[in-house]
Amino acid sequence: MAQFNRLRLEVTVPFVDIEGPGTLAGALGPRKIVAQLGSPTKRRSGLGDISVGAAFIILREGPILPRLELAGVVKIPTAATGLGTGQTDYGVQVTFYRPLLTGVKTFGSIGYQRIGDPNTLRLHDGERATFGLDINYSNWGGGALLDYEKSLFPGVPNSFTVDPYVSVPFLFGSGLQVYTTIALTRLSPNHEVGVRLVL
Repeated sequence: MAQFNRLRLEVTVPFVDIEGPGTLAGALGPRKIVAQLGSPTKRRSGLGDISVGAAFIILREGPILPRLELAGVVKIPTAATGLGTGQTDYGVQVTFYRPLLTGVKTFGSIGYQRIGDPNTLRLHDGERATFGLDINYSNWGGGALLDYEKSLFPGVPNSFTVDPYVSVPFLFGSGLQVYTTIALTRLSPNHEVGVRLVL
């Protein structure tokens, strides 16, 4: 990630280790597993789909108004065999940030993503929304994110999760962010753990 005044550019190159059926899709937020009913369960790992995004600050925060960003992201089908759908996904969203106290801020987003259909499945495009609280002290931090996402599949309930995370200092001014997922609905992802390197 790199910030140039009002413009922010981001590139994400994930390494994925997954045990289950199907492949991964989605442009906004964590990838979603997509599979046909009865697909075999297996474990595989490798480089996932690369995401490239940009965000522009359209309103800086003031005494009352939050900071607003308009962002877009493209998920490029670069994943190893069996990890991605082989399709390009797109997403656009408006994000807000609002400081509450020193080192404490709220943030959230409202967005829409266009999902490319793999050969064997027809997936739904749809909206996504988040709301979170972030706390930082020195180089340490943490917080949690409430995440809503429309289901990719016809007749399947929408997803609601809480995603807590902890940020710790790492080498040369970088940081490590460890996160997990807590499912609030029966069909939400419920065994997700990850680590991000923040530069």
